[in-house]
Amino acid sequence: MSDKKTKPRPGYRAWEAGKYQRTASAWGVGQDYVNNDIRNQIKDLRRRSIDQAQNNPYARYYIKLCVSNVIGHGGFKFRSTATDLVGNPDRDARRIVENGFADWSKRGNCDVTGQHSFRDMCALVLQSAVIYGQGLARIVDFDNDYGIALQAIDPELLDVELNKSPVNGGTFIAMGVEKDLWGRPLRYHFKDSVRVYGQRGGQAERPTIDARQILDFSLSEWVGQPAGVPWMATSLGRMYQSGKYEDAEAVAARHGAERIGHYTKSLDAVGPSGTLADEEQDLESEFIQEAQKGEFGILPPGWGFDAYSPGHPNAVYPAFMKQGLQGISAGLCTSYPTLSNDLSGVNYTSIRYGSLTEKDIWMMIQNDFIESVCQPANSAWADSSILRNAFDDRVTLAQAKQARFQGRRWRYVDPVKDLTADLMAVQSGVKSLSEVIRGLGGEPEEVWDELKTDLARLDELGLRLPDLSAALISAVNATETSGNENDG
Repeated sequence: MSDKKTKPRPGYRAWEAGKYQRTASAWGVGQDYVNNDIRNQIKDLRRRSIDQAQNNPYARYYIKLCVSNVIGHGGFKFRSTATDLVGNPDRDARRIVENGFADWSKRGNCDVTGQHSFRDMCALVLQSAVIYGQGLARIVDFDNDYGIALQAIDPELLDVELNKSPVNGGTFIAMGVEKDLWGRPLRYHFKDSVRVYGQRGGQAERPTIDARQILDFSLSEWVGQPAGVPWMATSLGRMYQSGKYEDAEAVAARHGAERIGHYTKSLDAVGPSGTLADEEQDLESEFIQEAQKGEFGILPPGWGFDAYSPGHPNAVYPAFMKQGLQGISAGLCTSYPTLSNDLSGVNYTSIRYGSLTEKDIWMMIQNDFIESVCQPANSAWADSSILRNAFDDRVTLAQAKQARFQGRRWRYVDPVKDLTADLMAVQSGVKSLSEVIRGLGGEPEEVWDELKTDLARLDELGLRLPDLSAALISAVNATETSGNENDG
């Protein structure tokens, strides 16, 4: 046997997607970094995202879904976690801080225009992130009780075409954001001083704002990503094509319902005046017949009507639209029933599984938003409030900054089963009561204070709350069989 090693055949073992073959010849792939794709295509992506947000009902609904599930109707709940010098909860300091932040969050205080509340500002930043891929707001020194306000900035004003390489080990600019060599933002470069600063005179023609004054919310999916990409980018093509197809089907169906067509005539056809058609002058333009909806007139002898019947919408239209919306939903990371409002094929098991997956995605976005917008805004508010002595020396800076934000939570899909499961988890010690309350979107301390007040009032009236634990478990056992039947 020869000692010569056999040379492996090229391409014998490899990823199918990496092979160059005839069936994949039209599969074009880039030869550059994905971040360069973002730089080259960001303006077109944003323009098309804006177009779909304006004209596509599913795109508009998705934007509202994002605001509803990430921000919620009541916004993020602010809770102070202030402690005293030995680490015990300082309830007085917590109350002062929470009342102060609630007052600043009101419409007329936290926004430079006086038109938005903190919840509204969060919604504006989030909507910009969904449409543009980037939501921006600026922290501004302002003449109010707390010395600070927020200014929403249109992402279009950021000079994304401004790029500069580092010189002599200095900073570099990537899509309008100046960064140090580690990629940490230092300054933001804008195009329009009038709209950024809110005034016409005394500012630079191309304003530059310190990064510490900017609240920037965008989701990064690539290492070193220079700017956020519209959240609908993956689905924009399908949205556009599905919308155009739906429009075409609607036009064809309308034409079919109106029974449009054209007239035909034989050689001995009689014209409008009762003479032979050949004797009429410019007959094609002279023969006009008015038709009302649902009726046709009597044609002269020798004339006929050839109706145009497009046969739309055709039988595959619903299935085609459903398939397209399923792909769009996948690209938007939401379920098809949620985006389409089509619950025809949904049962308890499927909707429960789908809702759990979606909730995890919404909570991930909530956490990113809190870290990018809410916490920096609260930190700046605390600094300014202490400098303004808004708390009359009753709270320290450290206490003012001890806080957390709670995102909205969702009701149970099956309240009896889910609440009983939580109850059993608490009783077995694998879950705390506070965790259950926070999972429902509440604040433990607030719930217990309200419960204490309620119990005191019930005691005054000679009433008592029934023990619902056994009743809940009994109800679950009684409905278990019917619930399983419904799943089928």
